[in-house]
Amino acid sequence: MSDKEVIKLVNNLSKTKKIYTDEQLLQLLEREMSDDEEGGEVSDEEDTHLDFELGGDQEIDEIPDEVEDELQEFVSAGWCDNNTTTALPFSGQQAFPGRDLLNGNEPVDYFNLFFTDQFLEMIVQESNDYAESIFMRAGVSEYSRITSWKPLTVGEMKVFLGLLFHMGTLKAVRMTDYWKQAPLFSLGFGAYMSRNRFFLIMRCMHFAKNASPEDPAPQDRLYKVRPLITHFNERVKLVYYPHKNLCIDESVMLWRGRLFFRVYIQNKRHKYGVKFYLLTEPNGFILRCIVYSGKSDVLAGVGHAEKIVNSLTEDFYDAGHSLFMDNYYNSVGLAERLLEKKN
Repeated sequence: MSDKEVIKLVNNLSKTKKIYTDEQLLQLLEREMSDDEEGGEVSDEEDTHLDFELGGDQEIDEIPDEVEDELQEFVSAGWCDNNTTTALPFSGQQAFPGRDLLNGNEPVDYFNLFFTDQFLEMIVQESNDYAESIFMRAGVSEYSRITSWKPLTVGEMKVFLGLLFHMGTLKAVRMTDYWKQAPLFSLGFGAYMSRNRFFLIMRCMHFAKNASPEDPAPQDRLYKVRPLITHFNERVKLVYYPHKNLCIDESVMLWRGRLFFRVYIQNKRHKYGVKFYLLTEPNGFILRCIVYSGKSDVLAGVGHAEKIVNSLTEDFYDAGHSLFMDNYYNSVGLAERLLEKKN
């Protein structure tokens, strides 16, 4: 929060007749700083969207009810000088039950642990169905690339994913550069899949059926990728149980295309993108993820931060985990409720 913004906030406070305690003023400043960190949704017409902003003509009495509630909770927490916190014993057992599902100890065996044949078959089926729907559209040119579509198989999908992941280790200016045939620049991708086939699979890849024009619009903005998110969260829960210490943080995946719930975060390296809330271990291993889908998200609204924490940690209650998070998520009320759940 810049000095100019602090001065602006103080000037607004001076215009109101309401009297605030030092603790309430501190809470307001922290709220403003948290808003700066969180950023906001970005529509196609504007660069930023702020959930709460104090304007020059706006009085502090118009703070939303959830802010007043948080301030009241902060004041009535009952602070004392004695440290009465008792360390909770960790009753969970760090384990890797997925070890029994491995067919070996090679990297591909760990890949198969998450990308099961059943999951890949679902992707293949949905992608084939979508490709067929494109092919059947009226007005498709006989020279269109989709006319060369052949049914996708699980084996071919594994090759596609392997090449896609390998692109993360080999940086190229354009995606077509991975299929260059000149000896000096050849990366060997063409030996496994042709360029046209790769781009055609990427064009048709689907995880769920598109909504029918006759049906009501889906309430879930993420319905097209919801099977992927659900599969990841459920699969991690099945194959791994973490150590005592857990962390909550957010990450932004770079995205500058058209997307209603794209966010803008000023102090991030990638300012535009899709926001993820993550539960991880200290080493960065992701245990659970939530994709922020805008103000219509069921986790949005009053108590947004606490809803995020509860949703991420609900599978780890009553185990004595230590949860680390920044001041955006934390509050006295949340700490008390986590203690009730022995975390």
